Order: sequence, then C-alpha cells, then structure tokens
Amino acid sequence: MYQNVLELKEYLAPYFNKRKSLKCAKVLAYFFKTFGRKDIENFGDFLIELMMRDEDFFNQKLYPRFQLVMKLLYYDDQYKLDKYILTKYSLLENEKFLEEFPGNIRDSQKILTARIFLTNYRIIASGYYVEKSSGTSINPGLIRTVIQLKKMKRQRAITHAIQKSLNIELASKNIIPYGYVYPIFNAYNIKRKKKYLSYNVNIEYEDKGKSKSMKLSVIIFPFRAKKNPEYHQKILDKIEELVLKHQ
Repeated sequence: MYQNVLELKEYLAPYFNKRKSLKCAKVLAYFFKTFGRKDIENFGDFLIELMMRDEDFFNQKLYPRFQLVMKLLYYDDQYKLDKYILTKYSLLENEKFLEEFPGNIRDSQKILTARIFLTNYRIIASGYYVEKSSGTSINPGLIRTVIQLKKMKRQRAITHAIQKSLNIELASKNIIPYGYVYPIFNAYNIKRKKKYLSYNVNIEYEDKGKSKSMKLSVIIFPFRAKKNPEYHQKILDKIEELVLKHQ
C-alpha cells in the first residue's frame, strides 16, 4: 500500500492513465486523510503535476470528485493545501491574501460550498457544488468554471479581464489557475444584507475573433462562527470594503 507520495504516484498511475476519475479521487482522498495532511507541500505539488499531465481530465472529472469525497472534512488541512498551491503556483504579481473563511458562493444555478480566499485582486474559492433545489452534491464540471460553460471560455475571460485591469501578463509568471475565480473590479448592484453580500460584474472577452460581454452575478454567504458571531459581520465588512473600493 502507498504511504508516501512516490508510492502514491506508482499506485495511482494505471487508474489515472485509464481516466478512472472516481477511483483516483478516492485514492487521493484516502491518502490525504491518512498521510497527505502531514506532507502538504509534496501532496500539493503532486496535484499540480497531475493537472499538468492532463488538464481537462483533472479539471473536469478528477479534482471535482476529490472535492466531493473530501467536502469540508479536515478543513484546516485542506485550507493549508489550498493556500500552499495558490501561493506557489497561482498568485498574480503583488497579489496578497486579505481574509480566509468558509462559506457559500451562489451563481444562477448552483451553490459552491468552499474555502474562500479574499485577495486584493479577486475572490478565489476551492470546494464543491450543490444543487439549490435539493442540496445534493453534484459534479461541477470544470474546476475553474464559475457557471456552466464549454471548455472554460468564460473562466478564461474572467482571468484575462482581471489581468487586463491590472496590466498583468499571465505568461510572464507561468501562473497556473487554481480554484473558482470571482472578479471584484467594476462591480455594480452591490447589496449588503445581514447574512450575505451580492454584486454583479460585466466581463468583456473575445470568442472566435468577436468581442462579447457577459454578466456575472456573485452572492457570498460567509458561515457563522458559533464562538465568534461578530466575525461573520467582520468578513462581510471586508468584502464590502474591497468591492466598493474597486467599483
């Protein structure tokens, strides 16, 4: 049986090569629960290695199912894993973490239950989708897709829109996109309620040489902390401050 990342690579290889996403997800989840939590960096590097080997399979099938198996178990360790990957592979130039909290982010069709990272440039979430109507966990499709799309066109549009607004070239830092990205620049219809904050943002992008635009609606529900109920409002204050600053 596998007890370290090298042994995990060897054991997982035939299942990964055959694109057995559920089996791979269960193997990764078992390893993380049993051994990976003690070796966050090597496990995180291995996940990125898998992504680089087959980005479509990893993003469409494997990682979403890994998230479904894990859900929010071992939250602190999953948070450390996400933060390690984001810091090493995904942060933009001069991007900094401002807050981290568990919560839900809603779009028009689904709810993402996630570990949410608020940065000075964007909101990044890592978690799993559930249906609004039944609360049943579902396969979210592409890991970096905020709403149902084909081949990440709109997610890439979101990423490029953020970079354009900051005059950042993605290729210059060899940045690997990770998590579900929500822009905060040029937001409008900003509404602050007791339990959540919502806003809209328009994304300009090109598709087959034609300029197009889409509207993205974002609703953020931070989870309440029983031992510190004031923290919920503090998180909403921080989100509101950041969105208003960049509107």
